[in-house]
Order: sequence, then C-alpha cells, then structure tokens
Amino acid sequence: MANGEIIGIINSDDWYERNALEVVAETYEKEKFDMFYADLNNIQPDGSIKTKHCRDDRFPTSRHWNHPTTFITKKTYEELGSFKCQGGLYDDFDLYLRIRKAGKKRVIVNKVLANFRCGGASKAKSVKYAVGLFKDRYRCYRDNKYSRLYFFECALMEATRFFFLKG
Repeated sequence: MANGEIIGIINSDDWYERNALEVVAETYEKEKFDMFYADLNNIQPDGSIKTKHCRDDRFPTSRHWNHPTTFITKKTYEELGSFKCQGGLYDDFDLYLRIRKAGKKRVIVNKVLANFRCGGASKAKSVKYAVGLFKDRYRCYRDNKYSRLYFFECALMEATRFFFLKG
C-alpha cells in the first residue's frame, strides 16, 4: 500500500537514527539502488550497545545484513513480491535472498542508521523453537535455489543462537 519510491523496513520497537532517511535519500540520488542497508546498533537488555556492521558477502547469510536498516524500491517489490508471510521469523531474509538471486543492485553504507532492541521473539529458547528456526532459515535458502550446503550454515547459526545467546 506504500506509494513512495523507496520503502523502509523496521521492527515495531526499533528506531532510526536522526539522519537515516537523509542518508538513504542522498545515497539513492547518487546510486539508484534496488536495495540498501547499513550498520545497526544492537541495544542489549542491560542497555549496552553492540554495533553490527554490514557487508555484502560473496555467499549470502544473515550475519552481515541488517533488516531494520533495509530500504527497498517499490519497483523491486512489484517485480519480486513482498514477504511470503509463511509465519516464520525469516520471511524478511527470504526477500533478501530473492533480491540477491535476481541480481538486483544492493548498496551498503557503513554508518549506523537504526537501533535494534535485543530480546523478543528471536530470543526465545527451546529445542522445538530452535528446530523450527533452523527449518525456516533452511527453507529460505532452498526456496531460492541456493546450495544444500547451506544446511550447515543454518545448523551452525541456530545452534549458536540456542547455546550462546541469552534468552
């Protein structure tokens, strides 16, 4: 339903830095991107901040892509569709993979443009939930025709989340 040329994606309790929209607009004027993303501050439950830097990896993972800093052109949504809304935590990642697979122009800026409050659904802990996240992440890769070897990436990421991240 958005009618602008560029659409931002941000979670309900996250927020943009004051200059975020200005940086996106200036970048778009210089380099007409299809997708844009930037660095992100992860706000920990104790109030400390850990900056998550982004980059465009040769082999796509969610490790260096920051959902709350993502802006996608309306034209790209019209061509590739939006979130598939299959009820998983990785519906946004599926769109990211589709954009990469389609060879759309991605532009990255290494400036913090948004803040992500850690906690919420992505931090829930149970074996059943971890297995569900693994299946959801792996489905994204397979639906987009990425290698079956991403099985190991998915297993490693979800095992790390389960064993090392605080719930």
